[in-house]
Amino acid sequence: MEVRSRLLFFEYKTLQYFSSSIERVMESHGNKTGLSNYHILLVFFAISFPFSHGQETDTVGYGYVIEAVTVNLPTKSLKAELTLIKNSSVYGADIQNLNLLASFETKDRLRIRVTDSQTQRWEIPQEIIPRQNIPHDTFKPKSYIDGDGDDSPVNHRALLENQILSSPTSDLVFTLHNTNPFGFSVSRKSNGDVLFDASPDTTNSGTFLVFKDQYIQLSSSLPVDKSSLYGLGEHTKSTLKLQANETLTLWNADLASANLNVNLWVSPILH
Repeated sequence: MEVRSRLLFFEYKTLQYFSSSIERVMESHGNKTGLSNYHILLVFFAISFPFSHGQETDTVGYGYVIEAVTVNLPTKSLKAELTLIKNSSVYGADIQNLNLLASFETKDRLRIRVTDSQTQRWEIPQEIIPRQNIPHDTFKPKSYIDGDGDDSPVNHRALLENQILSSPTSDLVFTLHNTNPFGFSVSRKSNGDVLFDASPDTTNSGTFLVFKDQYIQLSSSLPVDKSSLYGLGEHTKSTLKLQANETLTLWNADLASANLNVNLWVSPILH
């Protein structure tokens, strides 16, 4: 049995030029629980909940497949070009082509970024949150030009079942799953523990990556015997630990704390 949490991101139409990109920063240093701390930059509205198998009445999205993968060894980064499998009009039109960039910023921090490959989106300025930016031309296929073969610092890789990015100084391992639709996961090199698992369940469209102008969906499978979720909005509950099959809304409501199991004044995101 597994528990899968799904994160949904919405943007107001009047502010549609705000970022629809995902920035995920994973920190493993000093974590004793076997689970990584991760932070997701949200725009306005999000829901996270475990759910059972089965298709929704209206399929929100069908996911993406991998078209090409490029690895840059000097920058310890991987770029995947993604193409939409099938359009869905639910919550708006799908973005047709995406880029996924995975990179090691430090030995304890792996950043995974998914963006629209055709249109520049608004992102939080560097002066507010400084971060490493890898130039686009870093991934030019130098191996094809220089004839260095597989030993070239930059290589287009054949689409294998799994593509792996790791660093000799880091315990984190990024795995890109060449499934239909695609997925990815992050694990520990030392013991094999999976910290974040966004690989899809092909029988459940709720586990697919969906990327629209004003809507993003990303799911993660959590190991039942090791995982615990806390926070995700303000609620009055009988237990701090979130239970399976709960629906949690990060939308502020003008309700007092005497109301049980509903969204209240604030929407902090604490894991």
